[in-house]
Amino acid sequence: MRARWDAAEAERLLDVARQYASPKYTALALHHLGRPDAAALVAADTRSDLLLAQLGPTAERSAALDRIAAALPESMRATFSTTGRLITPTPRTR
Repeated sequence: MRARWDAAEAERLLDVARQYASPKYTALALHHLGRPDAAALVAADTRSDLLLAQLGPTAERSAALDRIAAALPESMRATFSTTGRLITPTPRTR
């Protein structure tokens, strides 16, 4: 969480993520370090729709959101598709 606000923490997260071979946290750290293209590439390798929805390029992000929505009960799809942390822009924290 601190990696969102502190670049030094994001660097530390990146180092630890690489040390333990964690692509999820590598992608998140790269994103917080302002390297969205690198983050998207690593996120794609995880095959995680959640990470792709957060960090992927527009086309992959949209496809991941569609897959997540399709897996939800029908009664939740409309709300998911219009609100929530994957849909609304993330506020800038630094």
